[in-house]
Amino acid sequence: MTRVHVCLLLLVILLAAVPTFCDDQQKAKKETAKIAAMATDPTGRRIVNISMADTLGLKWSDLVDERRQTGLNYGSLFVAHGLAKPATSMKEIAAQLAAGKNVFQIGDDLHCNWRQMAESAKKLNSKIDDNLYKYFLHQQKNPQRDASENYNVMYDTVKADNEVDQADIEQARDRYQLWRNRASPPTGGRLGTRDTKAAGYDHARNGILTSNEAPAAGGVSPH
Repeated sequence: MTRVHVCLLLLVILLAAVPTFCDDQQKAKKETAKIAAMATDPTGRRIVNISMADTLGLKWSDLVDERRQTGLNYGSLFVAHGLAKPATSMKEIAAQLAAGKNVFQIGDDLHCNWRQMAESAKKLNSKIDDNLYKYFLHQQKNPQRDASENYNVMYDTVKADNEVDQADIEQARDRYQLWRNRASPPTGGRLGTRDTKAAGYDHARNGILTSNEAPAAGGVSPH
């Protein structure tokens, strides 16, 4: 095989790999968007924090501090941690964020394995679902652990939490209600008064998935 043939073969291989790379990145974006959307609700945000902290082996308050330092929503913060492990430090990633790049651009620069990132984010979403179900099943916030972890959901907010797409919020609402309903005792197929109101609540405007609380009572801060 001549050098020209070898070069052409390599070009074909590279061109064939581009769609797969883009598809893997889109899957990663989809899974991390689900994480970010769930965190638009105070209960969902607490569950996301717990689930991610357990997955990464960090304290709850560590993630809060990182979010306030970087301005990242929980989905993007998960990507940043995935990039920091093999390639660079969170401090270096924060510097690139401050320079105007987003985590996916940084990931491209670092030749991120987007397929692995998507799979990791999918596993985290499964953990979030499991923890949501357990939360609704037991209806227990465990304030003692919140205190020991120095966690306050009211403090766990950044501006990026307000920038989640409407479609992602709607999907998060359905997901939230699914696990709440599965954990609830049978009611003859009818929703109670509170649930009926919650189902019709304007979640996109208020950023809350299934409660009648106003944003000031636990929703996402505009700051």
